[in-house]
Amino acid sequence: MRTVDIYIISDSSGETGEAMARALMGQFPDLEARFLRFPDLTQPGKADSVISRILECGQQKSSLVVISVVMAEIHHSLVEACRSAGLPFIDLYADAITTIMEAFGVHPVMEAGMTRKLTANYFNRISSMEFAVRYDDGKDPRGFLKADLILLGVSRTSKTPLSMFLATKGYNVANLPLLPEVGLAEEILQADKRRIVGLTVSQSQLFEARKNRLSTLGIAEDADYVAGSRIETELSYARSVFDRLDCKVIDVTDSAIEVTAARIVNYLQETFGDEARRQLGQELIV
Repeated sequence: MRTVDIYIISDSSGETGEAMARALMGQFPDLEARFLRFPDLTQPGKADSVISRILECGQQKSSLVVISVVMAEIHHSLVEACRSAGLPFIDLYADAITTIMEAFGVHPVMEAGMTRKLTANYFNRISSMEFAVRYDDGKDPRGFLKADLILLGVSRTSKTPLSMFLATKGYNVANLPLLPEVGLAEEILQADKRRIVGLTVSQSQLFEARKNRLSTLGIAEDADYVAGSRIETELSYARSVFDRLDCKVIDVTDSAIEVTAARIVNYLQETFGDEARRQLGQELIV
């Protein structure tokens, strides 16, 4: 496997540039990429020295520069320095910003670090993550009446990971594991059924997920938790709950967390529009 060096140059932290570079390099499995950041480049005069350091670090034919810079003067200096050095480069922002300007007739602020500023959205996400922790696994049923979204499903259907992932998008999510022996909380029955999403999964995948869980915990695999009859009973019970509530059901079999989350967000947006995240900006009620 060929090893290549990807240098991310940014006028901010470089996190966005590295994330984009990793996503792009993921399309080339025959290349093993090493990612190196050069963050906080805020002086145009230092562009040449940064490129010189890159040339000293690795071989030119196995190097690629990712320019994640919005400040115009620095951006221009880097582009010229790369061209003079014969270094291939990807310009993350220039074409995209020009396209947005032309499409909407607006001008960008061209200010570094906009994605990490402490905005209201940032604090809303923190609040949503606190909400997800507080109302995880039905620990406090009062959360079901405050949540933007309620996730229901048997154990190991990714309720908690989904709750936390959606919290990073600003959604207040509560979840509840479904067990045939435990009745539904009254708050579930009182909640807006359109805000309830049931998660289901294939029996075989659920078995593997539970088996792996037991292995991690050092528990024998002959536990009732992984018994075929028990899994079938739980999945059947879950289906009966979903039918009773007449709620949205999503099959998470072979689905990545990000994909399932996108489907849920689309559903909420289609159903509630601007009110999908009704809790934004509100403090948690204890």
